[in-house]
Amino acid sequence: MSEHRTVQSARTIDAAEFEARCLSIIEEVAESRKPITITKDGRPISRLVPCTEEEPRRNGPPFPDPWGADRDIILWYDDLDEPVDPDWEEKWDRKWDERLK
Repeated sequence: MSEHRTVQSARTIDAAEFEARCLSIIEEVAESRKPITITKDGRPISRLVPCTEEEPRRNGPPFPDPWGADRDIILWYDDLDEPVDPDWEEKWDRKWDERLK
């Protein structure tokens, strides 16, 4: 047996009409819980969807804490004319590879 689903087409509205009535359209989407596709010259350009109560979740690994993320990577030199370590690129890559593991 095959399962038949009816695809509910979202309501569309021209961008000029959306601009003129945006607040009432936002309220309509919030109340009806149905998205509205905004078009320009007949082509879809954006979609207004109702918010959900739950927070959106990011797929993939969590972001690292930005505070101190560059610790031990950024070096501070008092003398800018001092020669640079010739292996600095290799050391940089190695530190980043270790952090990404």
